[in-house]
Amino acid sequence: MEERIAGLKEHGHFEDAALAIERHLDKAPRDAAAYEELAGCLAALGRPDLALLNLQIAEELSEDATAAFSESLHGLLQSGHVTSAKTAFARSFRSNDPPRIAGDFARLFHESAAARYVNIGGGPNFKVPEWLNIDEFGESRVNHRTKLDGDVTLPVTSNSAEIVYSSHCLEHLNDATLAALLPECHRILESAGALVVKIPDYDALLANYRAGRQEHFADHLWNFPVMTPTWPRRDVPDCIDTRCAYLICGFWNQAFGHLFGAHDVHAPGAYHGPPAMPLDDLKRLLAEASPNRIAQDLRNFVLETESDYAFNHQNAWSREEFGALLQSHDFRLLSSDDEIIQRQYPCIPGIDEMTDISATFVAVPE
Repeated sequence: MEERIAGLKEHGHFEDAALAIERHLDKAPRDAAAYEELAGCLAALGRPDLALLNLQIAEELSEDATAAFSESLHGLLQSGHVTSAKTAFARSFRSNDPPRIAGDFARLFHESAAARYVNIGGGPNFKVPEWLNIDEFGESRVNHRTKLDGDVTLPVTSNSAEIVYSSHCLEHLNDATLAALLPECHRILESAGALVVKIPDYDALLANYRAGRQEHFADHLWNFPVMTPTWPRRDVPDCIDTRCAYLICGFWNQAFGHLFGAHDVHAPGAYHGPPAMPLDDLKRLLAEASPNRIAQDLRNFVLETESDYAFNHQNAWSREEFGALLQSHDFRLLSSDDEIIQRQYPCIPGIDEMTDISATFVAVPE
């Protein structure tokens, strides 16, 4: 093998030599000398970054430095050489390196600068290969914990994502956060990429409320039992008006805990529910205003009357309002037809879930 590679290099066939070394490394994945040979070929082919990283891998393999090998994989990923990183990892895994290497690489791969599929707000249970899950919550190594606020920067390279997906997340965010997040989605998407968003169907919500359809606000649809036991503490009645209001804008206090973590509806002073607005004022607002106007008025009422609050939902839009929001951030709405979007994007995990209470949108960067 050494003579053949030397001959290829002598005649300037560095690409063929590199391929031969790659095949050898598949059989001998811890051959540090082979990585050094490969680095030389890559340097001759005008790929200095990869050459340097292969030299680093060679050095670390010779020292049997497991943690340093993971750092080399990280370097490959951060320089955009995802395929090379996968190859180096596969060789290392086949050579029975400690299982921690697998965990390190899974984390590094999913936190890599280039991500084809990005899920914003997928939660701690979203663990899907090839997807980067960005959320404030969750300890899984395949999640990237990122604070979603007005200063948010998505940990993804510009123009690298094919799909950015978000399901039942954006309604939890305030306007300042959305004003930062939507341009970030635009930045990371490829020119032919798509933003796919699922939110509660607020048009249907208000239509059902105004028609008095109690069944649309049933416990099993919205998990009201995790909140309604706290409502008597604020003299908030459990009725269709307050249930509808909560689904547009709701909050909890410190005594309750955290909806997406530890919480206790029976804790002294715990509250998790809609703003405690006078019922007549609430009915008037729900009867007359658009979803976004209702959300803004309810949110402002909380800000004016409460000192201890963390919002659950705090934003809402009709289909028309959400389309206008996307357009204001340089997206062109392609469709809000749920069935068409489900057929078009079967690769999105959960795209066919909660369809009876959701509105789905697909938009592309302009």
